[in-house]
Amino acid sequence: MTATQPLELLAPLSGVLLALDQVPDPVFASRMIGDGLCIDPTSQTLCAPLTGVVSNIQNTGHAVSITDGNGVQVLMHIGLDTVNLAGKGFTRLVEEGQRVQAGEPLIEFDADYVALNARSLLTLMLVVSGEPFTLLANGAVDLGQPLLQVSPGEPIEAASEEEGDALFSKPLSLPNANGLHARPAAVFAQAAKGFNASIYLHKQTQSANAKSLVAIMALQTVQGDILQVSAAGEEAEAAIKALVELLAQGCGE
Repeated sequence: MTATQPLELLAPLSGVLLALDQVPDPVFASRMIGDGLCIDPTSQTLCAPLTGVVSNIQNTGHAVSITDGNGVQVLMHIGLDTVNLAGKGFTRLVEEGQRVQAGEPLIEFDADYVALNARSLLTLMLVVSGEPFTLLANGAVDLGQPLLQVSPGEPIEAASEEEGDALFSKPLSLPNANGLHARPAAVFAQAAKGFNASIYLHKQTQSANAKSLVAIMALQTVQGDILQVSAAGEEAEAAIKALVELLAQGCGE
């Protein structure tokens, strides 16, 4: 089998690089969502750091994920607590499912508006699929400059859920004011990964792998959505009990 070639990720913005440890948000800084880096931006158009498919773009325009053909998945999140802006200051230039080339514009944002109305303009680029990477730059970077070299592993086939064996929770109403955006979605996915079970989160006719941050974000949940948790496997009952309780508590929010 041919080894997968290393993948270069380009800078999605011009700006100054910061380590995740310096991000004033414990979920990002602890790498719960994924490892990567932070850019204090000096440009106002977020561009694709790799060629792939837009696997999720939030309705509010503040976050987007791209997945390449080897399963490398990169999440970009513009600013901190920018979900609270409800889309104001952001213009989405692409749609979910669209194929994009490295360097293609994804989102335009009004840096002045975001800086004044959100907690921070710091922008995260995270390898949420978990592949190891090497940093190729430091300090000030220009848009399109090589930033990370990722070493993709062999693609892993997702385990399918046996619907006949799955247990389902009772429906519950989501309490989070801004739905399951990156921070609460990461808390939920991290908790789900702790159980030996195939776990899904359901919203009406949509389902998401509960161990995938990007899949959960793709549900585009809002406050008051009726959700169910299903699980199949050795720890299915315990998983449902714990995850329903976590949802009811707002996943830490």
